[in-house]
Amino acid sequence: MVMKNAATGRSKTDLPALYDELEAKIRALESLGRTQEKYGDFLSPLVESCLPEEVLVAWERSRNHSFTETKESRTLEQLMNFLRQEVKGEEMVNLARTGFASNQSSRRKELHNDHVKQSESTTASALVSLQTPGKIIHNCIFCDKSHPSEKCFSARKMTLAAKQKLLLKKGACFSCLKKAGHLSKFCNVKTQLNCSHCNNRHFDIMCDKNNESKCVPKPENSLSNCNKSETIFLQTLCVLIRYQGQQELIRVVMDSGSQSSYISEKIVT
Repeated sequence: MVMKNAATGRSKTDLPALYDELEAKIRALESLGRTQEKYGDFLSPLVESCLPEEVLVAWERSRNHSFTETKESRTLEQLMNFLRQEVKGEEMVNLARTGFASNQSSRRKELHNDHVKQSESTTASALVSLQTPGKIIHNCIFCDKSHPSEKCFSARKMTLAAKQKLLLKKGACFSCLKKAGHLSKFCNVKTQLNCSHCNNRHFDIMCDKNNESKCVPKPENSLSNCNKSETIFLQTLCVLIRYQGQQELIRVVMDSGSQSSYISEKIVT
């Protein structure tokens, strides 16, 4: 993880680009198993060395605000949260300056254009677009067509590993499926999601159970017997009949296809 440090003259106006660069590199490290919990103590000084001087001073001031310094205040996660808030604050200031610098008619047009552009690139606008679906149509992260990513038919045919690889390549969040510049664990939209298959915090399209192999119908073998013999054997039954003190043992032939019953003349006489 090699980056320019503050000595190169990085200004505060570069903070959003620096934050996106840090997020991308941390995401890449986590995909390789280098998590913040294991390597945070090593990565924190490197990240601090990349910050502009005024941001670094603000970071030190925020940690020392309570006049006590704990181990938790120096974690990489706390540092990234601080930078995220700084980026959001800078975006809000720029938005306010843009609004005050123009008249009422041009301001409405510029705010509308800024809202559309920023919704595709900034964290705050991406979250707004997710909370108000239908107002702004984003292209699908999987196929680049004009429909929500969570309803992509093409993505339903992909394996979960293939979808995660594509999201990682495009720098998108695994939870909200947007290029919002944050990891899934920091996604604010994640708390609003509820998978209908496993009740976890993600869209249905990102569920493991969606990728289970479907049952393949097994061919059923039907067996029929064909008797080519000209002789047919019917069921028989021995019956003892009595009439006027006399009795006779006879054999009854059972024919399930017959519609009438018959008795021989010999038995009658």
